[in-house]
Amino acid sequence: MRTRSSPSWFQPWVPGLCLGLACLLLAPASARRSDPQEISFRTEVGEVGLVVLEEHVGPGGAEILCRVPDRPGMWAGHVFLHHRVQGMGSYQRVALEPRGLSDRRAESDSASGLRWGAVIPHQPRGTRVEYFIELAIGPDERITIPPLAPAREAWDPRPYTLTFKGRVSRPLLIAHVLCMVGGMVPLGVGLVAAFAYLFRRRGLALMRRSVLIAFVLLFLGGVPLGMPVEWQVFGTYWEGWPFGRDVTDSKTGLLLLLWLVLLLVRGRDLFGRRPAFRRPTDRTWAGWVIALVIFTVALYLIPHENIKF
Repeated sequence: MRTRSSPSWFQPWVPGLCLGLACLLLAPASARRSDPQEISFRTEVGEVGLVVLEEHVGPGGAEILCRVPDRPGMWAGHVFLHHRVQGMGSYQRVALEPRGLSDRRAESDSASGLRWGAVIPHQPRGTRVEYFIELAIGPDERITIPPLAPAREAWDPRPYTLTFKGRVSRPLLIAHVLCMVGGMVPLGVGLVAAFAYLFRRRGLALMRRSVLIAFVLLFLGGVPLGMPVEWQVFGTYWEGWPFGRDVTDSKTGLLLLLWLVLLLVRGRDLFGRRPAFRRPTDRTWAGWVIALVIFTVALYLIPHENIKF
């Protein structure tokens, strides 16, 4: 007596959904963190701190805050912000102004430190500004944050970098993330189907269609939706290879190119007809699918820009 088995398409969706959910959970974790953080340095005048700002989202200028020991009359006209746009030209020097008492107590001092601040003027989105802090503690003695770099020149600080960004439309960002993460679900299905074909000679049609659906979703998320997201954040449509060095854009372009090549070698066979040219064997193609799915997941784990809306 023959038993009724479950549909052949049902079981592969379980690991596919798990892979998609895993990528959804890992996406925030793999985003490059750029929240302001205060770092401290011990100097001969006490502990000095700086709130390192790596990005500024939205309108207005970016305020840089510095914490110095509470010594009345010592710092007026002796704390400066140096900044320049896109690493070009000479630094502009701006005197910091008092911002009141710090809410953090210095480890070496019993009293709270003083906060001093200055504003870097607003820049077009995507503009990068280099900056560092200078403290003049004597006629010919000064301290920089970050500290001086060992270089040929006597005074060569390694500056911090601040990027001005725009805000992203919430519906656009949600659609972009859903397509990029949702594309991992059919990839998970295709991965299971590829293993099923290698070991049991089953699941070939499911593997083909899963790869095609995944490519369509990744393409929609990376190009028609991804480029407007980049325009709203950085003011450009593409900063990846070969026109730039942006990691997020470059890995998106690489993934789309590899999956497109994998699809093209199948020819018209993707739609159930005989190919117009010689193609790799089904077992070879299944092996390529497995390798490329693993490679795609590995690229998803590479940190990317933390985009806010």
